[in-house]
Amino acid sequence: MRAPKLFRRARRLEPLLPRTLRALPVKLLTPVEPAPTPDQLPESLPSPFDELGPHPLARAAALALQAELRTGFIAPGLSTRLLEGRDGGKMFGVLVVQGPNGEVGFLRAFSGMLAGRWDVEGFVGPLFDREARDSFEPAGEAQVKALLARAEAARASPHLAEQRAQLAALTERHARDRSALQAQQLARRQERGRRRAELAA
Repeated sequence: MRAPKLFRRARRLEPLLPRTLRALPVKLLTPVEPAPTPDQLPESLPSPFDELGPHPLARAAALALQAELRTGFIAPGLSTRLLEGRDGGKMFGVLVVQGPNGEVGFLRAFSGMLAGRWDVEGFVGPLFDREARDSFEPAGEAQVKALLARAEAARASPHLAEQRAQLAALTERHARDRSALQAQQLARRQERGRRRAELAA
């Protein structure tokens, strides 16, 4: 099965694309509706950083994905509620392509993992070499998780709470002492002014 093409200029990149992308199943292609006319297709792959904003087809694809997410589901059986948790922040992206049969549609993808999974129905999976990642990433990920656990334990530490309470009490005492000193200085200045006035009389 031939992969969807990314319009004319991008087709030159096909030999460089990972096999995962060159063998995309057709079910990953969501048709753009209404189907664009030939004059609505870009001459080449537009830059996502164009100051004029995304191409109208890319905007339509993004709006279609947003509308689907607003229904409450990312994919069948996968609720958008998981995006509301502590680790829920997620970027979603679309890429408008033209399938082997000439149909224009878009591919969708997400950053990282969803619900602990790389592969989610309807989304393009990761393009990196998973075996290579598995050879080094777990150790680094374990180290990051250990550091996060230490930071969380430190935040919940009774010693930290005690130190913060002491700091708050010390800050309050310093504020009181400063106010008292300022009042004392003001009173002395006023007394000196009164004495000068008496001597001058």
